Amino acid sequence: MKRKLHTTLFAALAVILLGNGILPSYAQDTGGAPDESFNEFIIRNLGPIVNTSDLEYAPTITADGKTLYFVSNRTATGSVGGHDFWVTTKEDRLDTVFAVPSNLGAPVNTTLNEGVASISADGQVIYFTACNRDDGLGDCDIYEAELEGTEWINVRNLREINSSDWDSQPSVSSDGKTLYFISNRPGTLGGTDDADIYVSRLESDDRWSEPVNMGPSINTKKREDSPFILPGGKVFYYASAGHGGFGKLDFFVSRLQDDGTWSAPENLGKPFNTSEDERFITLPAAGDIVYFTSERVDVGNEGTLDVYMGLLPPRTVTVLIAGRVYDVCIDGNLPASLSFTNTTTGEVVHTANTNSATGEYSFVMDIEQNEAFNIAVAGNVPGYGDVQADIEVPASREYREIRRDFPLGESPELTWTAPQSDYIASLPASAPAKYRNFNGLVIEEILVKEIYPLLTYVFFDSASAEIPKRYKLFRNASQISNFSDTTIPGGTLQKYYHLLNIVGFRMTQYPNTKITIQGHDSKEPGEDPQLSAQRAQVVYDYLTSIWGIDPSRIKMLRHGGYPKERSNPKDPLGKVENRRTEIRSNDWEIMRPILITEIRRFHSPDNMTFQMKNGIADQLVARREIEIRRQGEPNWHTMKEIGRTEPNSPEYTWYKNADSSSIIASNETPYTAQLVVYSEDGKECRSNEVEIPVTIITNETKRRERLVDKTIDRYSLVLFVFDSDKAGALNERILKTYVYDDIRSGAKIKVTGYTDIVGLEDRNKRLSERRAATVDRGLKRNVSRSKIASLQTEGVGETQPLYTNDLPEGRFYNRTVQIVIDTPTGGE
Repeated sequence: MKRKLHTTLFAALAVILLGNGILPSYAQDTGGAPDESFNEFIIRNLGPIVNTSDLEYAPTITADGKTLYFVSNRTATGSVGGHDFWVTTKEDRLDTVFAVPSNLGAPVNTTLNEGVASISADGQVIYFTACNRDDGLGDCDIYEAELEGTEWINVRNLREINSSDWDSQPSVSSDGKTLYFISNRPGTLGGTDDADIYVSRLESDDRWSEPVNMGPSINTKKREDSPFILPGGKVFYYASAGHGGFGKLDFFVSRLQDDGTWSAPENLGKPFNTSEDERFITLPAAGDIVYFTSERVDVGNEGTLDVYMGLLPPRTVTVLIAGRVYDVCIDGNLPASLSFTNTTTGEVVHTANTNSATGEYSFVMDIEQNEAFNIAVAGNVPGYGDVQADIEVPASREYREIRRDFPLGESPELTWTAPQSDYIASLPASAPAKYRNFNGLVIEEILVKEIYPLLTYVFFDSASAEIPKRYKLFRNASQISNFSDTTIPGGTLQKYYHLLNIVGFRMTQYPNTKITIQGHDSKEPGEDPQLSAQRAQVVYDYLTSIWGIDPSRIKMLRHGGYPKERSNPKDPLGKVENRRTEIRSNDWEIMRPILITEIRRFHSPDNMTFQMKNGIADQLVARREIEIRRQGEPNWHTMKEIGRTEPNSPEYTWYKNADSSSIIASNETPYTAQLVVYSEDGKECRSNEVEIPVTIITNETKRRERLVDKTIDRYSLVLFVFDSDKAGALNERILKTYVYDDIRSGAKIKVTGYTDIVGLEDRNKRLSERRAATVDRGLKRNVSRSKIASLQTEGVGETQPLYTNDLPEGRFYNRTVQIVIDTPTGGE
């Protein structure tokens, strides 16, 4: 049965499409003979992806033929209400398969009715019809909106075009300078029940001119509808009931002639036109595929009003020029202002601002003259400078697309500088050039003698007599058999946490030694008075039960209160330090430091700096990192605090940014570094990896190559009394036993004083200087000056802590003076 558009289906459409008038029934006319050559073309319903049982109409295809906008009153997910704009895409202009449509959303769509849109050739501006809005002048008005990234913004009523009557169905030319639309305003050729096509032009002040009726060559005393200007501006499609045809509204085409007038309209004929209404025609720049709306009877119908497509022979020759401006490294889209000038005529044929979300630009030109020409491109990209290029447009008799992208920017760059290694600097001129000229990380084998002082305090948590878990304790006596105080791995604190095992081991090694144990507390209100005794008891129990120490060798002082050398009880950190058990002894074999002599590998120089160039524009940079890899290890270390735009990184200090032992390479495979620049949208751009050469100078190499050699002695003194620069008896003995008599000719001595963080920074700096001066005086009194090549003494206060200040033992170990002695042993 022939399907007709029921009156109720037109209720919602009446205002958008027809104004307040009633859809007239047009009789078939005899004029405007149809083009019978179109009969061979197939018309295809776009099917259930685009069409539904609701109304789908007013398609608008973009210039590239890949994005289709249309109007529907469907109530699918995303619908705003009433008649809304929907959008769908396809991969190729000639495809017939579309993606699932999505609603264009606010602010273009509202709960009122919107319909009939026209998209600018570059896709950045939409012109559309909206009805009954608060800012409207008539029943329906024409509006425009701009695309910012993926959002439509700046919706405005084109008040200079609209009237108090009905204005609808805009179509904008591909150069964006001419707008065609339908209106029933006074001046229509058929009176108040008629609707004619009007035209307005964009003036130099970016306002639209007073609309002008296109006159009798286009308009008739019957209804005109659905204007569409083909990209290029010389072929005009529209629907009319006044030029003859097949029944109601038929599609016609007219060409712009050399004298500026429009040719007599030509009926598109079958199969495009039927006895029903055909409306809302749209074509891509190629002019070879037509989309339209029809009420026709078709086996593919989904609803009463559907969108169709078909083929047309191209009636003009155009070129679509499109491209993208982007950062070549992060593939990030760039905002650019571009102008395109025909170098033959000197005419600026297009200006464009690229889409901020896609970086794309596009425009359409007419090339009917079949002559080759060049287009000069000029523009600017903030942060990247000027863009200048030529686009060659070849002679052609058919539609073509030219793509010209503008990849800008460059990959990040990373270099590094470092002071010369101390070892390389010490080499004589006679040393092999491969060592003297080496620039990189030097790993040197050195015989090291180091003492680790023993802090004989066990610290406890508040209101607790349980030995904290950071202390290393054996569960039973069977585990102690392989323990030795000279084989404990790690540094000072790692050895300290074996304190009870060290004392137990030494007491078994020296059976005549004795110790005194005394517990202490911070004397806080409400504290258990037995807490001091309990803290002493747990230490006593461990030594007697695990290490089997005879109780007669241990003297227990149970009621301690504050320690004799107490920390400030009014300071929270001092309270923590006073909660301890002290182990005291007059036997040197119990209290002496741990002495380790071994060959170690050291790196130099300690520091290096990276020079960075982002490559991408600074405004695109979210953050940067430098990834440092040791012999190919991923994620070995990453410098993160390097700023966004600074040309130089903070100083990279090897021993601060990685565990000292992990720096030491096992072979001479270079370290590598790579700058990673992250953009605001999460993309990353990487520099080339730069190598940091490594050379290993072993003791065997030194002997074989007759290179400079040295030994290092490192001594640390502890148990400086809180806030005191007095060395004390234990430190004096360490100095006499290990330091004074061991200094050999040519020694370079560095004495550094340290403090914890308790107290003011300036005061701690002076305290550390006084502690260093105490040792300096001892050295000068007890060591022949002829042996000392140099003696450097300084105090660094709390600014360069050797150990953590978060724990009481760390703060005690920071109350120290460190003596480092470099002594040459070989070379020429």
